[in-house]
Amino acid sequence: ISQDAHSAQMLASAFRGVVRRSQKAQVGPKRRHFSTNHSSKHHHHPSHHESTHQTSPTNTDTAFECTRPGSLGARCVTINKPLKLEMGGQLDSVSILWEEWGNSQNPKVMVFPALSASSHVASSLADPTAGWWNEIVGPGKGIDTDKYHVICASIIGSPFGSTSPLSKNPKTGQPYGADFPAITPGDLATGHKLLMDFLGIKKAHAVVGSSLGGMQVFKFAAQYPDALDRAVSIAATGKTTPGTVAFRRVQRIAIMSDPEFKNGNYAHGAGPVAGLRVARELGTITYRSRDEFNERFEWKPQPPYEWKNACFEVETYLNAQAQKFTNVYDANCYLTLSRCMDLMDLGHGFANYAEGVARIMSKMYIIGVDRDLLIPLEEQEHLFKLMQALGKPVRFEIMSSLFGHDAFLKEPEWLNPRLRKWLDSDNPIEATASVAPSRRPKHH
Repeated sequence: ISQDAHSAQMLASAFRGVVRRSQKAQVGPKRRHFSTNHSSKHHHHPSHHESTHQTSPTNTDTAFECTRPGSLGARCVTINKPLKLEMGGQLDSVSILWEEWGNSQNPKVMVFPALSASSHVASSLADPTAGWWNEIVGPGKGIDTDKYHVICASIIGSPFGSTSPLSKNPKTGQPYGADFPAITPGDLATGHKLLMDFLGIKKAHAVVGSSLGGMQVFKFAAQYPDALDRAVSIAATGKTTPGTVAFRRVQRIAIMSDPEFKNGNYAHGAGPVAGLRVARELGTITYRSRDEFNERFEWKPQPPYEWKNACFEVETYLNAQAQKFTNVYDANCYLTLSRCMDLMDLGHGFANYAEGVARIMSKMYIIGVDRDLLIPLEEQEHLFKLMQALGKPVRFEIMSSLFGHDAFLKEPEWLNPRLRKWLDSDNPIEATASVAPSRRPKHH
């Protein structure tokens, strides 16, 4: 930390040079060829809660069917140019599935999903099912679809429609499976930038994300400093630390030790379900807090009491969470994005962490959670102080929540007024500082 602070002082007077270097270092080709699929199988009837004027692509070619379209309101584009990856290698082409809400003439807000989230961030007439952030995105909510044109794309590597281990490898004609290359949050950020280029969006009003989505926010702001005005990163780190890698290591071992894993070459619809369940149960423990579990669940074991039975309430809960997850997720996708999060580092490719952070020019709102077992507050506070030392417009706020890392999904009463202030105000740092603390909500 002291080395980063010293570097920050040296860098504070050299912003312009850093920005010039960062622009040269941006990942991905400058000229791209596109093809698109507008999900014509489903009739689309827009409302005020979804795009009343869908964004017009700047470049189209032939139609393309995305892998497992995740929503009736989704659209898909294939970018038929190689995407060079941060850790080496490339994807020969990239497909991106996305959804839109609000009037396309309004300022753009890009929402970046977390590990288990798809493009379906909120409900719409085209797909009325509740989105994963339904209490945050919508008319009059924290991300107000009456004021903003909201765009959310499924991330590369996920099983929700964009290019992933489920996609066909153009070199073999078979799904990538375990041969899918290593990707980073920076590569996911590049995917969002490719979509913006395709849609003709030169600059977003804001980018917002939580957990892995928040990592993408940091990387997007660093890699494309001119492509956004402000950003919100919730429960995310600027550089993954060994303690977090250790948690994910055990999750990956659980999957790879399942006999049905078969080195990642399992048949579609099959695979290491038991191992994926264990990985999700451990993940759920790191996403929540001990305080919540102790308050929420009773210690009243029910017979039969043998070790092979789930006799405690908390065991039943973890089992249900694992079952729900394995119904929709793919093991190779999980392994790919698990390692992706391990590789998060704003300093990658630069002399040090501080120089990588110095590329960020947008207004940044960093939100941490006091009981976050997965992303300790110290990591976000360090990034905040480093940005302060670099003279960046940054605000850091701590959310007190029993829900731990998952608080971004469970605390709309806390998040909504702050997101509104941050997005709507000319001076968002002062505006969010004026929001009164909310009372501690009951867990649900």
